[in-house]
Amino acid sequence: MLPTTANNVKRDNGISGLPVINMNVVLSIIWLLSSVCLVIFGLYHCRSDTYNFTFTCDADKCETYSANGYQTGLIIDRSSIIRIETEHVDKAGQKIDPSTMHPKRKRKLGASLKISYWRDTIPGGGGEANLRTEDQLIFPPIDMGRGRAESARKELVAYLNDDRISEVKIRSSKVTTVYGTLGVIFGLASLVLSLFLGAWSDPLQKKPKSKKGPGSGYMMGKRKE
Repeated sequence: MLPTTANNVKRDNGISGLPVINMNVVLSIIWLLSSVCLVIFGLYHCRSDTYNFTFTCDADKCETYSANGYQTGLIIDRSSIIRIETEHVDKAGQKIDPSTMHPKRKRKLGASLKISYWRDTIPGGGGEANLRTEDQLIFPPIDMGRGRAESARKELVAYLNDDRISEVKIRSSKVTTVYGTLGVIFGLASLVLSLFLGAWSDPLQKKPKSKKGPGSGYMMGKRKE
């Protein structure tokens, strides 16, 4: 009976055959995926926070358009427009009453256009004539800048007062955002660096030299002399 000593028993804990994970490769993959996520975030931020508003007038009417569907297709007859004013708004385009504000805060307020016009309302039945009520539209519903808002107001006032002007187009748009642009730039730069500087393969391991067997002394079927 053979002795079962520690020198004669080969231990196997079940994990000796598993491949060894190179942490440099793992970190490089994480770096690459993080760069891709940063680029995706930048593109999403630009897409979700951009806008495009247009107020177009021809010889007879004016029409609104917005990429996000706000008041798109609203048609106002040229003869129905009462007045054009600038309106104080916040960054989100909400109307603000500056009468109670400190002058310093008032100077920081944004501005947009307020268009007052007659809107036809139809009473219920009886064949009566349509009634007209004054309505207001703040368009575009964003802060377009005080200088730009005043310039657009003057352009529309000239359109209303001069029949020779048959075309006006007021546009306010933003196609990129600061955070979105930075996300795309840094994400692409990080992606390129990860491809060049990352570790994408294990270092070559030297294979152990095979020992010569019993027949290693023979060559081409003949024994070496």
